[in-house]
Amino acid sequence: MSTNPLDDSATGTLDGAGAATVRIGPRRPGQTWTVTGSAIICSAQTPMPRAYLYRGPVVPGNVLATTYTGAQNSTDLPNIKLRHGEFLSAVWLAGLAGATVTVSVVGTVETVR
Repeated sequence: MSTNPLDDSATGTLDGAGAATVRIGPRRPGQTWTVTGSAIICSAQTPMPRAYLYRGPVVPGNVLATTYTGAQNSTDLPNIKLRHGEFLSAVWLAGLAGATVTVSVVGTVETVR
């Protein structure tokens, strides 16, 4: 098994209603991510989008973090373990249609060979 730094991101585009959902998680079998921090970015700051981070699907019980400054914000996370097939969902609401959104995560990635 090897352990390396995790620094990954995923992007999307806000739809006509100013909303987007972007998923991020391990892409390869045998990988386990330990996520210790995340950042939320939106290319447009007016109107200021709200953003939510969920572990897995977008349901109320899965909320990890929320922000009313979804254009640029970061948060520490309590060592969230994600195995291949698991993911975090970043959701933006009430932003400028067409804006680019990004969720980034940091931590460690373990790979079993």
